[in-house]
Amino acid sequence: MNPAIKSSPVFGGKTSGPSVNQLQQQSTRNFVDFYNQPNPSLPGYTRAGDPIAGQQQVQIGGDLNQPSAPTADQIYAQQAAAQARAEEAQRGQLRGDIGTNIQNAQNAYSQLYGDVTGAATSQRQALDQRYGKETQALGEQFNQELPGIGRAYAARGAFDSSYRMDAEEAAQKQFQRQLEDIGSQREADAAKIGQYVAEQQAKIQAEQGILGTIGGRLGQTTDLNELMQLRNQLERQIADTQSQRAGAMSQQQLMQRFGQLAPANDRLSVLQGTLSQIMQSAAPQGLKVATAQQLIGSAGLSPEDQNRLQQQITQPTQIA
Repeated sequence: MNPAIKSSPVFGGKTSGPSVNQLQQQSTRNFVDFYNQPNPSLPGYTRAGDPIAGQQQVQIGGDLNQPSAPTADQIYAQQAAAQARAEEAQRGQLRGDIGTNIQNAQNAYSQLYGDVTGAATSQRQALDQRYGKETQALGEQFNQELPGIGRAYAARGAFDSSYRMDAEEAAQKQFQRQLEDIGSQREADAAKIGQYVAEQQAKIQAEQGILGTIGGRLGQTTDLNELMQLRNQLERQIADTQSQRAGAMSQQQLMQRFGQLAPANDRLSVLQGTLSQIMQSAAPQGLKVATAQQLIGSAGLSPEDQNRLQQQITQPTQIA
């Protein structure tokens, strides 16, 4: 066999030139290098890794899986989605703030109502003590002075007469009327206090009802401006309620208010009517004067009113 043929790579021999595989690899490298060179005749084509702004790349060689640049529509869609996520997060924050404010406002109104009822309870207790003192004082005075009727008629030699019995019966009736007057005034004062408490309760419950309505539709409210307005409104409402508790609706102011609704001087006309009945009764003068003085002293009147009524005891016709 020809030695040149025998040394051919086909027969496993060796050769001084490049092999077939080497020639193929070189050909591939040349092809890639050719298309990686800038080619002005092919706009938009470039070497791998050299981006051209605003143009889609057709890559020859390199990583064929590299993503292309996003389009304007894709960028807008991404921005819109990001804005939507941010707004939804803001809605969630606002709803949380509003929910907290609603609960705080409910608590503030409950505390305000507690202040009103607490002051009303204190005033009722004060009135109960005053009326109880008056009733007890009158009862004691009546029991002390009633035997004096008999002694007065006995001194006249008429102890066993019907005049004494009529006088004692008249004194008993006048005493019962006094107790009835005290009870009536006590109920009237309690009604005034109760009416004021009911009015305040209605206002507070109305505000709490509005808060409940806001909370009920909170999940359906999506407008950010409306949510921010609700949050700010509730914050002002809480501040106003706390200001009321410290000012016009404080315990001190409420007690003054209840004192105006049911002051001691409101009983003056009732006392005058009771004194008139006592002075016109058939009881002896000592019983009439003592009972009248006891009633005047326990009525909580000003010194001027007490002096005026004391003067009227000796002038019963001047009592209205």
